[in-house]
Amino acid sequence: MTAVAFLAAAALPAAASTASATTEPGKALIVHVNITDKQIITSFWASASVSGQETQFVLQPGQVRRGQQAYFVVLNVVKKLHNFAIFGKTTKKLRPGAKAHFHLTLAHRGAFRYESTLDRGKPGFHGTLNVY
Repeated sequence: MTAVAFLAAAALPAAASTASATTEPGKALIVHVNITDKQIITSFWASASVSGQETQFVLQPGQVRRGQQAYFVVLNVVKKLHNFAIFGKTTKKLRPGAKAHFHLTLAHRGAFRYESTLDRGKPGFHGTLNVY
């Protein structure tokens, strides 16, 4: 009887650690957003410590995970005013060459629309960020 109790008690911490690992925050995600006259271009980066050196590497869009802290860096690279909106956050109107920053936690899985609200309805000025 005690062997069964021991095995059951040993299994509980393993199950608990697995369950909590799915809700813990993941690695930081850096989202570069460049706005041109024709489109919004996004790229996704993560950083990792390799042999004591901080290294950044490119992520594919399918590697964006729930729980990650996302740092958005938005740059208007053209001569018109643009802005960027996602998850209910909208940057101010960005003048040519201007940059905006904001961060948030990707708390939910799903497909989330982003856009330049100043260019609403124009092709190329909206897209979807998929969080897995």
